[in-house]
Amino acid sequence: RLGFAWDVFGNATTSVRGGVGMFYDTRMNDLFNNGWIGTNPFTETYSISNPTASDSTATFSNPYGKATNPFPVTLPLPATAPFPTPITVITFDPSGNFHTPLLYDWNLAVQQQITATLTAQVAYVGSHGTHIFTNVELNPAVLTGSGDTAGNEQARRIYQNFSNISESNMGGNTSFNSLQATLTKRLSAGLSATLNYTWSKSLDDIPYN
Repeated sequence: RLGFAWDVFGNATTSVRGGVGMFYDTRMNDLFNNGWIGTNPFTETYSISNPTASDSTATFSNPYGKATNPFPVTLPLPATAPFPTPITVITFDPSGNFHTPLLYDWNLAVQQQITATLTAQVAYVGSHGTHIFTNVELNPAVLTGSGDTAGNEQARRIYQNFSNISESNMGGNTSFNSLQATLTKRLSAGLSATLNYTWSKSLDDIPYN
């Protein structure tokens, strides 16, 4: 990080301040990866709801009905083990470019003392981030234009035997630029106040899932 402060006229009433810094973040937290240890193929799961409506042979004593009973399970699973579909999958950027996220921050401000207790400041504040963690959906539910609901989301997916196919990569970029104005009234006569105004623009290419 690098910063400076300049007393423009040498009378401590007008100052110019600025700074720039580089900041690093974790690529992804371990909890994200650990969340997948409870899914196929690391463990066998089977979910069923309202079995009598979906399979007339399913009963309370035999909830699987015509479906194959996946239990007991031998781990690791053999190659011939049936996977209840649709299967949720996580994958990683095949390029292997898992860079550490990097954020650049910078600012330049002009501060002016108006009275003994009143100060105004105008600043430009910006930032740019690279290698930001993104989670790209590779098996989206295609929009048909009519009749799209959460109930038929799986039927609209590109690969029917899979539900979410999430690709983790570090390809995200962010950009932020702003004009920030501040008017500060220091404590006097039992009153203090701060007025802020920000005009900004923020852009990124990180998909929303």
